[in-house]
Amino acid sequence: QQMSVDTVFEMIAILDPLLDEAVYAFSLSYVHFHQETLEESNQAFLELSAPVVPITKGVAVLPLIGSMNTERAKFLMEEVLQKAAHLQLSHLLLDLSGVVTVDTMVADQIFKVINALSLLGVEASLIGIRPEVAQTMITIGINIGEMDVKANLETALKDLQQSSYLFS
Repeated sequence: QQMSVDTVFEMIAILDPLLDEAVYAFSLSYVHFHQETLEESNQAFLELSAPVVPITKGVAVLPLIGSMNTERAKFLMEEVLQKAAHLQLSHLLLDLSGVVTVDTMVADQIFKVINALSLLGVEASLIGIRPEVAQTMITIGINIGEMDVKANLETALKDLQQSSYLFS
């Protein structure tokens, strides 16, 4: 178009800041949308991470799968207590067979959940503790004391059935 070099530089001086603003606005919108999507996904994950599954009247199982972090353990406290009250549970079986690692903070939070459940009149049992998790719990000094611990879900259900809590 036979523009002089000065005209081209003047045009660039006008267009460049406008393009910068457009890219900045687009980037902000994208980052905001991406953050909202991540927060929604995280919330959905947390909601699915505490599935209290009723087995029979007053008895339910809580299968825990994957890695447990402090945020998930705290969410567990809120959800499990609400669901236990809603389902009018007398027994909750916390199945740890899907948990690969437990650290001190997470173990502490799980025991707080168990203690809070007992305040609601819900007897909690730990079931399916993996050997590596048991070893970690002993190594970090976690004392399960007088807690009810069973090898697996089948054993826990048989014991409940024999004590007439299940299927009565």
